[in-house]
Amino acid sequence: MTADQSSCRIEPISNLNFDAQVLRAQQPVLLLCMTNQQMLTDQINVLQQHIENNYNSGIRVCMLEEDFIYAFKQMYHIAGLPIFLLFDKGKEIGRMLGMADPGHLGAFLARYFPEAEDISGEGFAWG
Repeated sequence: MTADQSSCRIEPISNLNFDAQVLRAQQPVLLLCMTNQQMLTDQINVLQQHIENNYNSGIRVCMLEEDFIYAFKQMYHIAGLPIFLLFDKGKEIGRMLGMADPGHLGAFLARYFPEAEDISGEGFAWG
């Protein structure tokens, strides 16, 4: 699943590309683990814009394909959805359970990348 072709697009992740695109990525990866029904298109657009404005495309944003979610949940001991997982240098460094507006997501990311906090100085709200 991909949204528009902006510089911050959400890349689909399957069992075939998880290792290469997440575990061996050269930059941090924010991985969305949720079903398509849980994330609406307008929310995807706001999320993309927030990452692009605040992190200068320094964080890759990926979303698990639905047919990989069950196996992934087993591998990473995930009980509930939706969940955001943050990977850096192949290691999970953080996770946040539940749907998050960009403000909460920004606070979550700022814990791990404080130098990028509030670059835009703007408030965010869902679509």
